[in-house]
Amino acid sequence: MFNGATGAISGTPVTLGIFNFIYGVTDSTGISSDTTGQIAVGMAPVRTMDPTVQYFATLQTVYAAQPDGGTVNVEALDGIITGDLTCDRNISINLNGGYDGTYIGQAGATALQGTLRISGGILTVNKLTIQ
Repeated sequence: MFNGATGAISGTPVTLGIFNFIYGVTDSTGISSDTTGQIAVGMAPVRTMDPTVQYFATLQTVYAAQPDGGTVNVEALDGIITGDLTCDRNISINLNGGYDGTYIGQAGATALQGTLRISGGILTVNKLTIQ
């Protein structure tokens, strides 16, 4: 959705890829101009599968979204995720890293570029490094 007042483009992408578009502007005197733009829609680096697929930008946002006392399976893309992760609640997290851009293959590893703190709950990891 395009907001003409702010120029913001927002929405929930349903297809990954690079998309070209044309947009135009007209000033108060009626002079107009068209130009082209491009948007790249990529996969969020972290997702959960329980009970439905949800995508997140950081590991901490996944953790914060979980109810106390539960167990969640988390998958992360191959590459670097920046930010700290603090586990301080009664939650069991099974974190599997290294997924390709489609979350099907798991050939790589995920690197957490930040601090990992565990003072509560259970964190089980596979294919995760901490930088």
